[in-house]
Amino acid sequence: MRFIKLSSRKGIALLLTLVILMLISIYLTEFTFETTLEVQAMQSFESAFKARGAAKSMFKAILVGLESEEEPKFFIGLRQIYQLGGTGEVSVLNPPPPIALPEGILPDFEDVTIYAPIVRPIDHLFDLNRIQSDSLTRRAKSKEDWLLCNQFYNAVSVIQIPDTMHPVEGQEVVTKPLESIQILSIYAGIFDWMDKNSTEPYSPDFGAENVDYIGIEPEIFVKNRHLDRLGEVRVIKGVAEAFPDRDFWYQSWKKNFTVYPVGIKGDLGAAERRINVNLATSEEIQQFLVQFNDETPCTTDSETELDKVRLEYSNPDVAKSIAETLTAKDEQGQRKFNSSKDIYDALKLLELEYYSKSKDFFIEYSNWYEIRLIAEVLGIQAEVLAIVEIQGRDKNGKAKPGSTRIADFILR
Repeated sequence: MRFIKLSSRKGIALLLTLVILMLISIYLTEFTFETTLEVQAMQSFESAFKARGAAKSMFKAILVGLESEEEPKFFIGLRQIYQLGGTGEVSVLNPPPPIALPEGILPDFEDVTIYAPIVRPIDHLFDLNRIQSDSLTRRAKSKEDWLLCNQFYNAVSVIQIPDTMHPVEGQEVVTKPLESIQILSIYAGIFDWMDKNSTEPYSPDFGAENVDYIGIEPEIFVKNRHLDRLGEVRVIKGVAEAFPDRDFWYQSWKKNFTVYPVGIKGDLGAAERRINVNLATSEEIQQFLVQFNDETPCTTDSETELDKVRLEYSNPDVAKSIAETLTAKDEQGQRKFNSSKDIYDALKLLELEYYSKSKDFFIEYSNWYEIRLIAEVLGIQAEVLAIVEIQGRDKNGKAKPGSTRIADFILR
């Protein structure tokens, strides 16, 4: 029988002890790591919960303000918040990016960073879903299609595209408008995306049906329904090619287009979408009116007379006179509130032939609003994105009971 020396036994015991200590250390490290992760996860969850609660509270407060307060007063207060960022005079229709506000804005959320709320009237935007009728059977190059094509063309033609995707730092960025053929191709592509017919393109020269999307990854099929989100437009043939910068595309289109049924239902002889003259700047009113110019490269299958009302209101000189009149300031430098009667009378004094059509283009109060609210706790942000419609106001400008409708709501 062989015996292990005592010194060898001591060496093995020491080795086993070291191994056991190493394993315990590993387990303790793993346990500490998992515990730290769980604590951080709980803190993140708590922060997200607080941020979401603050964002939802802000949304409720904004709804109360829109419903119970006269609209101009509400936006005077909002302008003052925007100016905290040192942006000077700001546009309500195209407000600046959200800025962090001083602490303590919301008493119940002292540890929450609140960002300036974005509440943007959108009645003046072009609803892309109007390109197709409710039944999705509008005929290409019909009079209705021609009128809508003109508006679309005018809205896109003013967008200046950066000449290069990667400008050199410090070098002036050169911009240019899209070519006519690009704008017409985009319009035809949107038309084909929504119409029921999935085989025949808009025309022999323009349009994109299923066959035109073959070979694109991921695989795309024409929707043949109205748009649900503005972002859908990016997958339509011709759009990404003309607007390769995704962020630039979204920001430029957001200023001009929507997929919500803003405006009024009526014949296409009227503007249908209308602009709030009490919130828009003079430049924004001018830009809105010239979009109704019917002298563009859009074509019809028949001889169609130019709409005389549109022709008058979209004339650049007339549009400028209207805008300057409706945004004139008093001796104290304040803009006067324009009621629908004031607008009517002002256009009559300008000796417009069709002054009686003022309600087809202008409104004193908005009906549709885009709302964006951001709250942050310990680096965790929550955001509310919503589309709200106020379907009726009383003579004092306050929302009638039950007239508010939330058309879209996202909390993320």
